[in-house]
Order: sequence, then C-alpha cells, then structure tokens
Amino acid sequence: QSLQSLFGGGTDRRSERLGFPSTASLLDQLPKDTKASRDRHAHKGGGSFKKSRPGRRPSWAPKHGGDAALMAGRAYEKRPDIAARSELTADSGRLLLVLVGLPARGKSLLSHKLELFLAWRGWKTKAFSAGAKRRDGSASAAGRWTAESFFANASARETAAFAVLAEVLAWFDGGGEIAIFDATNSSAARRQKLVDYVAPKGVQVVFIESIVRSPTLLFQMMKKKVAASPDFYGLDEAAAMADLKARIELYEQQYQSCSEADGAYIKLSDLSTQVVAHRIYGRMASEVLPFLLSLHFVPRPIYLV
Repeated sequence: QSLQSLFGGGTDRRSERLGFPSTASLLDQLPKDTKASRDRHAHKGGGSFKKSRPGRRPSWAPKHGGDAALMAGRAYEKRPDIAARSELTADSGRLLLVLVGLPARGKSLLSHKLELFLAWRGWKTKAFSAGAKRRDGSASAAGRWTAESFFANASARETAAFAVLAEVLAWFDGGGEIAIFDATNSSAARRQKLVDYVAPKGVQVVFIESIVRSPTLLFQMMKKKVAASPDFYGLDEAAAMADLKARIELYEQQYQSCSEADGAYIKLSDLSTQVVAHRIYGRMASEVLPFLLSLHFVPRPIYLV
C-alpha cells in the first residue's frame, strides 16, 4: 500500500498555517514503494526504554551558581533586561522544561535524554508524561480513555495535562529542581495557561519545541511510535499508522508554533540539525543548549586514532 493512498495530499495550506511542513506533505514526498524504506527504518527490539533513577548528587558534580550572584543590586533594579535575564539563570530554584510538538516528533526521546543528562550533571531532575497519565487512567474519574475520545476531546487533554502539572508542583515542594513536562502543548493558549498555573509557585518555564522537516525522519519516528506505544498494541502496522496520522491531523488543526509571546524557548529542527533560541540564559545556555546541539539519533562509527 502506497503512502500516498494511505495519507493523501492537499496540505499546502496547512503547511503555510503551521509555519513548517505538515505531516501529510512530508509523507507525500517519500517514494511510492516503501518496502525498502520499511526494511531500513523498521523498529528493532520494540518495547519502551526503562528510565534510570537519578541518585544523589555525585561529589564531583558542579555546584549551583549563576550570573545573578554577580549582579550589583543597583544595576539589577535599573536595568529591566538584567532582571529578565536573571529569571532563567542557575539561581532559579525551580525550572520546568516544557516540550512542545506534534505526535511522533521525538518529544519522549528528548525528555528521556534530558532527564539522564541533567541528573548526571547533579540536578534533581524528573520527567513527567501526559501520555503515561492518560494510559494509566488516573487523570479521569471515569477511568481509561480510548485513544480516539482522548485526542478528539480538548477538555480531556487539558484534564490530563493539569493532573500531571499538579504532580510536578508536588515534586518541586519535595525538593525537586528541574522538571520535564512531556506533552504536545500545541497551542499558545494552552502554554499560557500552563505558565499561569505554575508561576505562583516560583517555577520558571522554558519551552523546547521539536519540529520535523525531513520526510524520512518523520516516517521513521512514526514507525517506531506505533511499534513501541501501548496505544497501538493489537493493531497491524497499516491500521496503527493510519490511526496515528488521524491523531496528528487533529493536533495540526489548532497547532501554533512557539513565538516571542511565549517567553523563553528553544526550537529544534529535525532533532538538532537547526536550533533557534530565545531568552535562553544561565544553565540553559551553558548546559542544556549545548547538549541539545550535540544530540544525534543515528548510529555512527567512532574511530580512535
């Protein structure tokens, strides 16, 4: 079955509105005969990864510090730009990294890698997933949601998201330092609600948006998602891919990319081939941004000479 017949076309207007290629327009660029593509990109191993539990801060890990400790009080008061910058330096005790992006854009992979890296650097870090909350059914008194009802129901998605955010705030109260919120967070209104919800608790927010422009990369991540996600257990590959495509189209109808109005953000294209940063300072600039720039997701040889 060809990708064109499976996913269809006519997506130029949607791509223009999104500001980047839509899922269907990317998949339409792939060859009609996808057998070789499936052989190359088939998910190997299946299942989902196990997250390592961050332990105590190693004795060799860097201690806290930041630019704000070096600022004179008078300069801080007179210069609004310095005051804005200090909000995102290493001295902010609670930092929430909020992932943004359509399904099958590598958000969970980024969340996992960031959690391991920041814990290794000595920060008390934990990742929280809205998808996991939906699947265990604990975000709704009615129990488990079906995939279709969840993705078509904006109020259900919001219920799940804010149930996870309540867990994030409780974790911060218990001594947490950096939380990672893995969800689509696909509209400017949703992101503003999120900021308004956590700001009274002294939590600073940085958005990390993942955008995919490569057709082959998107197809590869979609195949891995349907192979590993419990949402698609029991479905054959063609049915799972069609269901995932339908979910993505629901999000594309109201998706809004991050802008200056959102505050601090980092945009990743094709998982680090291009990076755009806005209002990124302190530990975000010195640790997180270089880490995101160095990520690679394709096996490659390493030569020791």
